[in-house]
Amino acid sequence: MFIPSNEELTRKLSPRTARIFGVIGLILSVSILALSVFSGDKIAIAFSAIFCTLLGIFSVSLLYGNGSKGKGILTPTLLYILGAVMIVADVLVSIVSSSIPYAGVLLGLGCFALAKKRKSGSIS
Repeated sequence: MFIPSNEELTRKLSPRTARIFGVIGLILSVSILALSVFSGDKIAIAFSAIFCTLLGIFSVSLLYGNGSKGKGILTPTLLYILGAVMIVADVLVSIVSSSIPYAGVLLGLGCFALAKKRKSGSIS
């Protein structure tokens, strides 16, 4: 059985590889989102919008090299924006469907906590 060493698991990507995977990820996320919009299925659009947003953010971070600097993939500013969007979206959905918001609020607060830790420099 092959067990990778710690050096193989934490090895950084070369800039060329990061750019290639970043471009492939952006193309893949845009094409998946376009296919789901053309299909017209509301559930497929919702799931692909979430997946494509996350894949797009990851791909852009690979293109700009934030992950290779040891600062994490998402910047504190992006985490604050993402957390605010999650909280507002969950509250709006709960107003329309009269349900109690849980997941979006908790994820948004988690994004705020992570952004605060990254801004203070206690976590990378």
